[in-house]
Order: sequence, then C-alpha cells, then structure tokens
Amino acid sequence: MRAYSNSDTVGVHVTSSCNRRCGHCYQRNFTRDMNIDAVCRTLEGMEFANILLYGGEPLVRPFTVRSFMARWPGRGFYLAANGTVPDWEIYDRVDGILLTLESFLPQRQPRFRDFGRGAFRTIMTVLDRYAEKIRILHNVYPYGNDPAFYRMARLRGLDVAVYPVIIPGTEWDMDEESFHSLRVFEPLVRPKRRVLEDGTATRDMRGIYNGDNDLPVHDKCRTCGLLTACPFVSMFPHFCHDVIRDMRGVEPWFCDCVKTFAEKGVSGGRENFLEKVSPSPEPPSSSKTFIEGKHKDKRRNATTMGVQGALRPAGGPGASSPRKEPDHV
Repeated sequence: MRAYSNSDTVGVHVTSSCNRRCGHCYQRNFTRDMNIDAVCRTLEGMEFANILLYGGEPLVRPFTVRSFMARWPGRGFYLAANGTVPDWEIYDRVDGILLTLESFLPQRQPRFRDFGRGAFRTIMTVLDRYAEKIRILHNVYPYGNDPAFYRMARLRGLDVAVYPVIIPGTEWDMDEESFHSLRVFEPLVRPKRRVLEDGTATRDMRGIYNGDNDLPVHDKCRTCGLLTACPFVSMFPHFCHDVIRDMRGVEPWFCDCVKTFAEKGVSGGRENFLEKVSPSPEPPSSSKTFIEGKHKDKRRNATTMGVQGALRPAGGPGASSPRKEPDHV
C-alpha cells in the first residue's frame, strides 16, 4: 500500500451508517450522512495530500463516495472498510484499503463482530484480490483474541496495524503477543485530523473533543508510575480518560493488564510525555461516551465502547522499543 502519514492526511467521515452492528463500535447513531458542501468548506482551510474515507461503512453510500472523490482530483484516497461490500470499482480507484480483520478463520471471529460465513467469504475475496494495497486493521480485545492471527498474517506477508479496543470492565485474558503488538510511542501520538459528516473538524472520531487541541488525559494516568509502559494511554488518552472517569473508582481492565505485563518486564520508553498533554477537561454535558448496548456472555457483562487506535506489530514478543508515529490512526 502506498505510504501516507498523519501530517499529510485528513480522515473524512462519509456516513455513520453501516451494514454491521459490531458490539465494540463507538457508533450508535447510524443516521448521519456527509454534507459534501460543508465537508469541502472545512477541507478548503486545510493542507493535505491524502484523504482517508471513514464510516460507519463508507461503501454503503457509494454515490456519495464517488461524488466526493470527484471534488478532489489529484489527491490520494484511502478507504477504511469492513470488506463485506463488494464495490470493485471503488476498491480499484483508491490507493489503499484499510481492511478490518480479527481472524482468518470464520469460527474464530470474536463475539463483538457481527457477520456470517457469506460476509466472511466476501472479506476473504477482497483480501485476496487487493492484497498488495491492503493494510489489515486488527482489533485487539481484552479477551477472545485469535492466538493464530499473527502467525497466519506473517505467512501471508500482510501489512498489519493493531487497534486496542478499550471497553469498560475488569475482565481480560489478553496474551503476551497481543500485548506486545500494542506499542508505546514517544512522544504522545496525536490522532490524525478528521472532518465529520457535518463538516466539524476534530481529532476525536466520536466528535466529543473537537478542534485541534490536545486530547485530555486522566489524572490517574498522569500520575501513574507505569505511564511510560502503557500502550493504551500512549495512543488514546481521551478514550482511557473517559472510561476511567465513568467507571468511578473501579480500576479498568487495561490498567490491570499493564501492571501484569510490567511485572514481567514488559514496558516501553517515552520521554517528556507530561509536557505534551493537556489537563483533563470534562466533555460537554450532552456528550455520551458509553454506548447503550451491552455485550454479555456467561463470564462477563460489560457495557462496551470501541476505541480505534492504530499500532503496527513489530518484532513479536519481547519487542518494546518505540517506533515512529503511526500513519493510520
């Protein structure tokens, strides 16, 4: 896939509508569609070389995608997709595809993901047809991850970026390889600029902390002795901030996860982190940081909120040195 970076790329949200209803997704309003004129007015005030199309699922609005792309000739276009909508014309047109995949085996799909074998076959067809222009976006959950994923991705020679899914709750069974795939960055990564469906400029995909300001960090994180070993706050301090705040004193699973692996000597380095983060403002009172749905099984009961951060596996177990700023957040 042709390279791009946060500094030369803007994420544009085509729609909040989606043909799936995944339990970890931060979306709960699936009715928002792009106002092309409003989005273009915002983009006219920005400098960028590439546009990354987000949803929901952008390909459920193919006419909007084509119309928008026609407004910006000469720009690079990338598509974040779930792979279940076979729009070959758009796949052919874009420079790169960010394809979400948790497992190469249909029976190992996590409970959070909502699709059957027919949809899975379509995903595999997209993967096989466009392998050279695909980066796999692999969600790492607190529990239920496929332990064979990384080995199978390496055998296929795929480019993989890893997203930690941060949900409120205390249960986790993340293995060491999955934790190692979540890198600690130096300094704090600022997610890429985004433009929401109504033209709002933000670095927060949920549209809670808008504008170009630094994202909030919870006081618990700022004073934590394991701050420089925590991949979760390193990439997405605002998601961690909101989960910690709303759990009201109950320690979330990702804090316990970092403590457990830190005791095994697993950590990463980062300098001057606190000089680059902002205080912990409360979001607007109308903002909702938790989704309404609940994921339940016989072991767990947790309201879920998706966090999409992007970290690429490098070196497997034992690798802990920071790498450059990711180019796909």
